[in-house]
Amino acid sequence: MADIDFAEPTDLGAFAGNAFGERYLFGVNRNLFQNADASSVFRAYFCDQLCAEDTFYVIVGTDSGLLYQFLKAQDLPKGSRYLFIELPQILELMDGLDEPQERLAVSTAEGWLEQARCMGVVNYAAQERLVLLRSLGVVHGHYIPYAPF
Repeated sequence: MADIDFAEPTDLGAFAGNAFGERYLFGVNRNLFQNADASSVFRAYFCDQLCAEDTFYVIVGTDSGLLYQFLKAQDLPKGSRYLFIELPQILELMDGLDEPQERLAVSTAEGWLEQARCMGVVNYAAQERLVLLRSLGVVHGHYIPYAPF
């Protein structure tokens, strides 16, 4: 059972925590991170999908910020860039999402294209090196506003 923190309820449900010290939005990820830490879950699901060199990744959803933090902690592949697109109501609740960097950034659906341009997406598009991925929260679709994604 998730360690639900009812002191911080949102329209996304309460925050949950796991035995690994990770916090996530229960309404987005349900029990996904209860039996394994986020890093293990992401390695199992994404395998080699996130580690190609010289690739521009557009990732819809951040898995309550955990997928962003996972990539931030990695040695990113040479020349690759990662742009997350997240719902504003989720971004408002996330701590630890830094200001956009040259290779790793988070944006809303309204601002993603401008952020992508700032990160050099045009060069990657010309070389057909664009990859679109969905976070596990988007794939599982527990949070209804993710449906358009």
